Amino acid sequence: MNLHELIKLKNMVLNGQDISYHDAIHLVESDLMDLREAANEIRKFYLKDSFDICSIINAKSGSCSEDCKFCAQSSHFNSSEDIYEFLEHKQIEDMAKHNAKKGVLRFSLVTSGKRLEQKDLNKAIKSYKKWSIKQYSQIFFVNNFIIY
Repeated sequence: MNLHELIKLKNMVLNGQDISYHDAIHLVESDLMDLREAANEIRKFYLKDSFDICSIINAKSGSCSEDCKFCAQSSHFNSSEDIYEFLEHKQIEDMAKHNAKKGVLRFSLVTSGKRLEQKDLNKAIKSYKKWSIKQYSQIFFVNNFIIY
C-alpha cells in the first residue's frame, strides 16, 4: 500500500469511518514507519496520551491437557508452576480489590485447561454475584467467554 492510500485510510478512521476488510489486510504492505506514524496519529486522536490498565489472575493452575507452546501450565512441560484448583471467592475478591486500588479498570480470570468444568464455572459465577467490587471492576471468564 502506498503512502497516499495509507493517508486516505488514516483520514477515514479519523473521520469516524470504517475501513474495509480488504484495505485492512493490505496495510501489511505499507512502509512500517509510515504505518506506525499513521497508527500513532489515530491513537493520539482517540486516546490522547492516556491508557487503561487491565490485569489477569490465574484462578486455576496447572495440569492442563492442552499443549500450548507458550504456556508453563501444560502437563506436556516439566515446569515448577504451582498447581491448584479454582481459587476461593475470598482470594479472588482480595486480588480484585487490590488491583482496583491500584487503578486497574478491568480484571480477568484465566484458568488452565480448554474450558472450566461446570462446578468451577458455577463457583466463579456465584463468587462474582457476591462481590462487593462489581461497581468498579469488569470481570471476564476468558475460557468460557462470560463477560461482565
